[in-house]
Order: sequence, then C-alpha cells, then structure tokens
Amino acid sequence: MRKPIAKVAFVLSLTALGCVLVGQATDYWLSKLSFHQGLWRYCRYLIHTDGQWECMSMDKRADYESWILAIRILEIISAISLIGCLVVLFLYCRQEDTDSRTIHIVIALVGTLLAGATCLAGVTIYAIKKNQLHFDGHHRNRTLYQFDWSFALTCGGGAMALVCAMFMACELRKGLAVNRYSGYQSIPDSVGT
Repeated sequence: MRKPIAKVAFVLSLTALGCVLVGQATDYWLSKLSFHQGLWRYCRYLIHTDGQWECMSMDKRADYESWILAIRILEIISAISLIGCLVVLFLYCRQEDTDSRTIHIVIALVGTLLAGATCLAGVTIYAIKKNQLHFDGHHRNRTLYQFDWSFALTCGGGAMALVCAMFMACELRKGLAVNRYSGYQSIPDSVGT
C-alpha cells in the first residue's frame, strides 16, 4: 500500500525536527538593538571592540537561572521524540500491510504528541519568564526587547509536530478501518439457493 498520509506525516516530522534543532541551536530567541540571546549563548555588541560581538555561555552569566535549564531539557526531549518518530514512521512506510503495523503508527503518534507538547511548553515558559523579567508590564520596554526568529522557528516546529500528529491519527483511523473490514468475506450469491 502507498500510505500517502504517513509519507506526509514523515515530511512534516522531518521539517519540525529541523525547525526545533535550528531554533535550539541559534542565539536569537530574544533580542534588542545591542544584544541577542538564545538558550545557550548571550551575545552583545561592544563599541569599544571595533564593532565586534562578544558572546558568552548562558551558564557563566551572573543572572543565569535554573528555568533556562528546564527549557533546554524540554526542547531536547522534543528533538529526541521527533527523531524516534522519524525512525518509526520510516519503518511504517517501508513495511507491508500486516496487523502489526498499527503499533508503529501508535508509537509515532505518541512521539509527535510528546514532541509538540514539550516543545510548546518550553517556549511558553520562556515567553512567560522573559515577559516577567524584561517587559515587567511596562510598555516602554516592549519596544526595546522582542522575541526573535529562533523563538518563532521553535514555536513553528512544535506546532508542526502537533499537525503531524493529526495526520498520524488519520492514518491510524484509516488503518483500523481497513483492518476491521478486511476480515469479512463476501457471501457468495449461490448460498441459500
């Protein structure tokens, strides 16, 4: 069987993984004119160094807080879940139609739900904490700081994982319907005559 829905889910999972990994690795979660930061590094523009950017590990900053570590863990769980989902979806797409194939799509469905939920939980915590720390309810601070493209890319990856889960739920339902009706045999017309 061709399994077009599962193949679309595979492509969506791959794209979601790319978005989550690039978003995690880059330093543009929050920025303003003279600095930008991500989950791992903080960079600032220094005029006295001939316009060079100075970057340091977030762990070495004096104001480093443990909630950043929690967000890192959530985002790493999301990436690992998506990798596992890709492996299982690949096996599912290559497998012939058998009764045991349903377990593959169920595992992939749970994996993408976990990936999407942990990814979006991480970006939500980050947004709430940064809103409390940097914006503090003052409108004048909202123009100084902004959530940047790395943050948006990670949000998009988490949302894409949840959309992928919807495709897998459709594939699961289709597979269950096919399995349910494939066991019935047609009744010959000559029965009863």
